[in-house]
Amino acid sequence: MIKFCFHIILFLWLLIGSVAGQTNSLDSLIGNLRTMPDDTLKVSALLTISGNLRAINAKQAVEYAKKSLSLSQKLNHNRSKIKSYYMIAAGFITGGQSDSCVFYAKKAENLAEKSREISLLGNIYNLIGAGYRSLSDIKNAIKYGYKSVKLLEQIQDSTSLSYAYNNLGNLYWDKNDSLNARKYYIKALDILEDRKDSINLPNTYSNLYLVSGDSIRLDFLMKAKEIAIKTGNISDLAYIYTNLGSYYFNDSIDYSKALQYYRKGLIYARKVGDIYSMGQLYSNIGDLMNRTGKKDSSIIYIKKALNYSNEIFDAREIQDEYFTLYELFRSLNNSDSALHYLEKYNIIKDSLYNQDILAQIEDANAKYETEKKEAEIAKHKLKIALDKKKKNQIIFGALLLLMILTLIYQWYIFKQKRKNKEIELALKLQEIESKKLKELNEAKSGFFANITHEFKTPLTLIAGPLQDAIGRVKGSKTVEILRIAHSNAQKLLNLVNEILNLATLEEGTPQLQNSNLYLNKLLKRIFYSYQSFARIRQINMKMEFHPEQDVCISIDQQKLEKIIDNLLSNAFKYTNEGGTVTLSSEIRGDKIYISVADTGTGIDKKDLKNIFNRYYKGINSNDVEGTGIGLAFADQLAKLMNGKIEVKSKKNKGSTFTLIIPADKIENCPEKSKADEEIEVKQVTGSTGYKMKTVFDDKPHILLVDDNKEMIDYLKNILEDYFNIDIAYNGFEALEKLKNNNNYDLVSSDVMMPKMDGFVFRMKMNEHPEWSNIPFILLTARSLKEDKLKGFKLGIDDYITKPFNTTEYIARITNLIKNKKEREKWMSGKAEDSPDFIHDKTIDDELISNMEKIVLKYIDDPDFNVAVLAKEMGYSQRNLSRITRKLIGITPVNLILEIRLQKAYHLLKTHKFKNISEVRYEVGIEHASYFTRKFVQRFGVKPGEIGLTS
Repeated sequence: MIKFCFHIILFLWLLIGSVAGQTNSLDSLIGNLRTMPDDTLKVSALLTISGNLRAINAKQAVEYAKKSLSLSQKLNHNRSKIKSYYMIAAGFITGGQSDSCVFYAKKAENLAEKSREISLLGNIYNLIGAGYRSLSDIKNAIKYGYKSVKLLEQIQDSTSLSYAYNNLGNLYWDKNDSLNARKYYIKALDILEDRKDSINLPNTYSNLYLVSGDSIRLDFLMKAKEIAIKTGNISDLAYIYTNLGSYYFNDSIDYSKALQYYRKGLIYARKVGDIYSMGQLYSNIGDLMNRTGKKDSSIIYIKKALNYSNEIFDAREIQDEYFTLYELFRSLNNSDSALHYLEKYNIIKDSLYNQDILAQIEDANAKYETEKKEAEIAKHKLKIALDKKKKNQIIFGALLLLMILTLIYQWYIFKQKRKNKEIELALKLQEIESKKLKELNEAKSGFFANITHEFKTPLTLIAGPLQDAIGRVKGSKTVEILRIAHSNAQKLLNLVNEILNLATLEEGTPQLQNSNLYLNKLLKRIFYSYQSFARIRQINMKMEFHPEQDVCISIDQQKLEKIIDNLLSNAFKYTNEGGTVTLSSEIRGDKIYISVADTGTGIDKKDLKNIFNRYYKGINSNDVEGTGIGLAFADQLAKLMNGKIEVKSKKNKGSTFTLIIPADKIENCPEKSKADEEIEVKQVTGSTGYKMKTVFDDKPHILLVDDNKEMIDYLKNILEDYFNIDIAYNGFEALEKLKNNNNYDLVSSDVMMPKMDGFVFRMKMNEHPEWSNIPFILLTARSLKEDKLKGFKLGIDDYITKPFNTTEYIARITNLIKNKKEREKWMSGKAEDSPDFIHDKTIDDELISNMEKIVLKYIDDPDFNVAVLAKEMGYSQRNLSRITRKLIGITPVNLILEIRLQKAYHLLKTHKFKNISEVRYEVGIEHASYFTRKFVQRFGVKPGEIGLTS
């Protein structure tokens, strides 16, 4: 599609080339139309305008050409009428209306043949051939291609002849006849090289790339690129970079280079407004992403391609893109979306199929009419000569008609069978997809409840040591922080139990992932983690291990830990104060026996057979918190590891759970087991590695507004090393603070507060000019898009959702205050009455909005800079710098960088792309180190810590 549309636009300039050269200014020419005294000059001007508009706005180009036709008919000037018909046809084919193109080009042909305008006919034939090619009528396209070549060879019009040769080459390329395609491309190349036509040479070299052997094909493409860059031919560059991308994608299998060239092609295609090329390039990038396993990214690009295909209504491309989207969603197990695109694919496929069938019927009818006429002529002659053959002629006609009716009937039967099969297939596919969806939902439900239960034991072990530490640690600030952590850990534990009550769990089949470890070391680590909990509950802990049996084994450590954790958690839960929990292990042959015994309440005989059923709670468990999932989960994991759990219990005496699993002994175990390594890792990690540094000589003054005292205390603790802090517990208190102190450098507020919430508080601040420019952050648990939009409409500077990263929070505060101080410092050095400054608030907002729209428009172009922004805004770079400093306190360079970083942050947060490199390309930043450095400076965290991998 790209190659076809590119050639169409290229050769359409030929006929009116001399006319277009009469003016240098399209706007000036349009403005002077009314004042032109001579209608002949108006016709020439209208044709020139149409020719120049065609690549910009095909619809307007057709309108001006029709005005030229109307005036030419009034003047009764045949040559002008021919050119007008030609320009109308050219406009229609550029706009994708091939039927209309052929209709008007035929009118131009008839008039030119009658008027003997030989010099125009060659290009008219070429245009008709292009129209038929667009309609996939290759037979007629080649017919007119040869007519064009023959005529242009006679009149020795080498310029037009080169286009005609190229057109014939394209037609043979469409027929997969590389030999003839190459023949005519070389003919075109000979003419262009002889004329040293650097404008059209890149196109022909690109064509030869398509039909040449592997050893030289890339050379042609590189020659095309070299000439196009030298001449600044943007249209050619879009086409060339597309072919280069395809070469590295299909031939060289270098996906990185392919993506680089596709993106360059996209930039040039966008500059010339070539929607055909943009659609194909997005489709190519989508295929590349699919090939490299980035299916989510592939879906994004294929959808972009689909938008362009719909815009030009290219049914074949739309069909292919629907099917690609169906396969992508099906591979991601998104059956609803897959089915949606499959239905769309079938609809358009049926439409195209019906079109093909109708075309075949029309051909059959045309053949029938021709044969019928021939039969009538033959019948008339035979009637004169031999009357007796009349009967045979009638029989012949009847048989022919019967054959056509039979074909039509067979076609109808075939269509019905095909439709029934498709319905049957669709229903079967829907049933399969429905079944898969049900299985997926069951698996998700199971995973959800399992992982939620996994939160329970670690949360208990967090709350226990915290409670122990509160009684040991001295220092009011530290104790208060520990109390906040302990309180919220308990709340989270309660929430987890509530979720467990709602979740439904089905059996899953996770894969085993074995590693080498010392068994007793692992068991000791798990058992010792319950020391604080046992001390609080005053429960005795006892271990019974055989030192000589501390062998190295190969086992799935994670699953083994989960089983032991569940058994120990139950043992401590059901053991009363003064009781004992014992953990023991023993190796017998090729099996490990790990036992957890307690002296607790025991299990009733009636309950023993049901204790491994999910949600089952026995008679003795009514007073104990839990949901009955733990033992069922442990039992599933044991079976997955080809083992089992046995239980012995006596009421009011206690219980013993024994895990029996096979394990492979390992001769050479690493010096440190994986469990030991994990302990060390946890000791040295846990922070982002980014430490905030104050950038102010004096501590800035911040007002914190939140109704939750624990949150206020926590925020104050993390901020007071960097800032002076004032506190308010609702919007009313905050307004009183502002009345008494107008020198706050920043306000950070919650949304949901009594008396006056954060939104109303901000609205009240906007009523006072001296407060409205204070940087304002909303720090809230409300993460709905509507809430964010409402906040930004009220003029807030940032919106941060809980839970949040403390270093990111401090970095955002620091950046906002820094920008405010830079703006105030710059403004203090400028006269208030400077004529260059703008003081109207509405105009200021409109200017900022326009600048943001322009930056977002070019955001994926790495060459976009302040010069381009200033030109788009209609200002000099100096004045633009003064305006941005006044309005937002930063330079245009930093404004562009800020918008790019904010866009990158959004893409990383929403997981629209699979890796950081793709995000960098989307925001027009080429160098990874520069991107990471600026991102950390802006947000206080590395890009990879937002949730992606580089």
